[in-house]
Amino acid sequence: MLLHRHLKRTVAVVAALLAIASTPARAGSLGLHDYGVAPEIIGIEKWLNSEPLTIGGLRGKVVLIDFWTYSCINCLRTLPYVARWHEKFKDRGLVVIGVHTPEFGYERSTRNVQTAIQRFGIKYPVAQDNLYSTWKAFENGGLFDRSRRTDHVEAFRRGRLRRDRTGDRNTAQQREEGRTKMKSSCIALTLVIGLSRVASAQTPQVQLPPPEKTDPVALGLMQGFPPPPDKTVTFSNVLKGANGRWAFHHMRELGPTVNVWHGELGVKPLKAELKDLGGVSFSDDKESPTTIADWQKNTFTDGLLVLHKGKIVYEKRYSGMRPEQPHSLWSVTKSFTGLLATMMIAEGKLDPNAKIPQYIPELEASAWGDATCSKPWT
Repeated sequence: MLLHRHLKRTVAVVAALLAIASTPARAGSLGLHDYGVAPEIIGIEKWLNSEPLTIGGLRGKVVLIDFWTYSCINCLRTLPYVARWHEKFKDRGLVVIGVHTPEFGYERSTRNVQTAIQRFGIKYPVAQDNLYSTWKAFENGGLFDRSRRTDHVEAFRRGRLRRDRTGDRNTAQQREEGRTKMKSSCIALTLVIGLSRVASAQTPQVQLPPPEKTDPVALGLMQGFPPPPDKTVTFSNVLKGANGRWAFHHMRELGPTVNVWHGELGVKPLKAELKDLGGVSFSDDKESPTTIADWQKNTFTDGLLVLHKGKIVYEKRYSGMRPEQPHSLWSVTKSFTGLLATMMIAEGKLDPNAKIPQYIPELEASAWGDATCSKPWT
């Protein structure tokens, strides 16, 4: 329920920037380290939106490679910025390539990736790196590691890597270095990856709007039939402004979903012994004093439920969320489900090698249809 704050803290600009410069000597004068020969894009199963491309064939271009996967919320948060760079600079020498490196089995499906490309309005080339060949070539780790998705690598025209940046907090420095390099290459100063700011609460330059200014009810999002165009939320603009606060508990209205039956035993209602916990004080992540009520407001909370000894002791909902509405938890869902599933496997109640539809028949025709119970969290 506290997803909004969590997402603001995490940036998934998973990119390799292959920038050009006049000569390696000139690059060295800018204080850029030489990491050796730039790796090639290899092992691609399918190219989408483009014929096959190679780094060698793109000499003289500025190439940005974005390692992503379509069900990773952190990756999806960067797509509007990457798409904006593509549209703004494609005629000035910038080539954007999305290298789709799947984490789960269903993300290997070309059909699913094509659907995501259409849904998110991606117009630049996308390469399916299902075997992680290109991922490994860029030294992102021998095994797929989500935490390595904040690596930045840059190379120059002669094919030598000149810069490796890990993390997402150096936006200002990256922007300034980018300006200097583009100037040395006689490229327009605007052709720099850092010109667009990445939405991260850890980046000091980014100022989030007051939480009350993002309330979808107060803003009139998706009200009326049909809602006004500027108040309509779709998959293509779900990460824009306050749209996410509406979308995260209306995902079933934005795309195809499957309704999973709870079984013959039905739902067991939770007993409630509600307490007024809003005034409870504590120190937040910045060591500043706050209360549970203020903390929810300041972290863009959509809903909060506190259980104690099997009973509900505190429950709050905001931004128009209703009790019966599910709320997207993205990667938190995988962690929670994975924990429960591994406990059931250890107890012998779940077969890790069984297909998921054996337990959830509704998923037979979905991307989960051929996945075993152990795949979603491995």
